[in-house]
Amino acid sequence: MPVCKYCGSKITNQDFDICPHCGEKDPIDQKYKTKDITSFVDPVTGEALYKSKSKKLAGLFELLLGSFGVASFYLGFKMKGIMSVLVTLILVGGIGTLLFFVVPGLVGNALSYVIPFAAVFLFHAGCSIKYFVKPDIKGADGELLI
Repeated sequence: MPVCKYCGSKITNQDFDICPHCGEKDPIDQKYKTKDITSFVDPVTGEALYKSKSKKLAGLFELLLGSFGVASFYLGFKMKGIMSVLVTLILVGGIGTLLFFVVPGLVGNALSYVIPFAAVFLFHAGCSIKYFVKPDIKGADGELLI
């Protein structure tokens, strides 16, 4: 179902001239394409041509490799994945270096970098729960994960 490019409300294909919610003219984006069943199922054999992305796999990516943005890249959120990698590098590098030089007697070795990385890992492990619990998670293309 298309959405209005002005207000974001769901509209029908019959409302191509005026949005019933905001009243703007030409509410459907010209690049919008409807998806029909033939793009997902071969009409001759009945076999699936397309398989949606998996919530379980996205959850495992977030749990194990979330610090590196793998789940975000898998779902198509490239900018979110890049930001995840940068935040991990800044936090682990910054806090690890601070612990390495400021508290040398306490943790003045490679452990000073493991502690902040473990904190980032535990954060992403907590974030991975949403992939296993929420029923309506969508990828960057707007399709529901199975």
